Amino acid sequence: MDSTTLSAVRDCLATGRGKDAVALLEVASRASPDDPRLAHDRLLVATLFGNPADGRMALNAMTGLVERIGTTAAGAADLAILSRDLADVVPLLLARFGSEELAVHIPPVAEQVHRLLAAAALLPHDPETAALLARADALIWRYDDPRTRTRRYVYRPPSPHTVQIEPTNRCNLKCTMCPRTTEMQRPLVDMTVEDYAQLLAGWSGARPGFKARVHSFSSAVMDFTWPGFVKLFFLGEILMHESFIDLVHATRARGAAVMPMTNGALLVRRSIRRKIVDSDMTHLGISLDGIDAASYEAVRTGAAWNAVRDAIIALCDELEAAGRRSSIALHVNTLVPEGPGMAERNKEFLAPILARVDSYGQTHVTAATHAASFVDAQGRLTPVIHAGRRIDAAEPSCLETLTKLNVLSDGRMTPCCGDIDGVLELGRMRQTIDEVWNSPATLALHRAHFTHRLEDYDYCRHCLGVDVDPAIGLVPRLALEGARPIG
Repeated sequence: MDSTTLSAVRDCLATGRGKDAVALLEVASRASPDDPRLAHDRLLVATLFGNPADGRMALNAMTGLVERIGTTAAGAADLAILSRDLADVVPLLLARFGSEELAVHIPPVAEQVHRLLAAAALLPHDPETAALLARADALIWRYDDPRTRTRRYVYRPPSPHTVQIEPTNRCNLKCTMCPRTTEMQRPLVDMTVEDYAQLLAGWSGARPGFKARVHSFSSAVMDFTWPGFVKLFFLGEILMHESFIDLVHATRARGAAVMPMTNGALLVRRSIRRKIVDSDMTHLGISLDGIDAASYEAVRTGAAWNAVRDAIIALCDELEAAGRRSSIALHVNTLVPEGPGMAERNKEFLAPILARVDSYGQTHVTAATHAASFVDAQGRLTPVIHAGRRIDAAEPSCLETLTKLNVLSDGRMTPCCGDIDGVLELGRMRQTIDEVWNSPATLALHRAHFTHRLEDYDYCRHCLGVDVDPAIGLVPRLALEGARPIG
């Protein structure tokens, strides 16, 4: 690599422009295709900064590179120098793919990382590097399933990457699909700012990050960070909490990203929009449903579509006027009922808002854990039937429990957002997030989902819609005749 390119790569890494570094390294690799160090660095940076699909391909190629070149004396010497870098970066790499939005990639990435570390461990290096490699590999759980004769891999972080916190379980709407409307038994409670700050103080996953030398031969060093993520959301409306902005500030002070999730109805108040504009929140999520105004108002009982739509557009205008629009990522999440053309009709209905926000996600209503109703293709409220679903034998039966922790407004900690009344209580606020995450109760639950052994977890089986057959594992509760077993 010539000195000009090397300097440019160093600058990209030092300033956090990883994708630009990937592009430069790709050009340099084409000019020097036989340089194993350059190939290793290009693949490592691509894994960290590429999109998920490119990252997984780069990771697989890097594993092949280590396995192939590590068999030659010269290649082994080069790659041994880089194995310390690899051991440092692997926890962050796993954190990236273990974050909630990429959780689907956990099992294949965990298996690839294990192969990569196993290959690197065979190279000659000092005892300290060997310990780092072993510590990185210890983040990956392995399980040999005697029923399927397969080995499973999964990444379990030492601290959750996502924490979903319910600052209040009060709400201004009575949505027909929300378990708060039909089933929640808990008293109404607002979490105090003091308790909230104390809760975050015991969460090491808020700010994972460190310096790692990616280019040992060039001494290029970069600060890698993959901040933790807080969702201020569950069965209450966050904007009803009188100190919701203080909660945002407390989260940012810990270094984590934060996304309040709102139904949007209270954005009609200019004073609330002003607080958002002036805040340091990183994301704002807005839940909107329906295929027209009538279906929206039928589901979101108590909200008026025209007023909510205009308020969201006004917020976008106010953020732009304050020069803050690029600082807050706006996301719309919507539930879409089954039926021909329903996804397209929902998108057309929300078009005036979707033109102003950063991202949009559809969740298709095909199953319900709780009693719920939603609109059908004719806009009528219809009960949603909870059907069993298939679970891939190579994956944990539930990935959500392995990526985040849920905290109720009364301070109880639970594994997921399906547990509306804290039936699966794992701990309480007097314990830290990390203590609860690594407690015997949480570890047992994670192992049960990893191995598909849910005999002791009625609530999880109900949520998944499965039963346990001692001989073959998990089977869909409403399985079709002749369907293959799962697990």
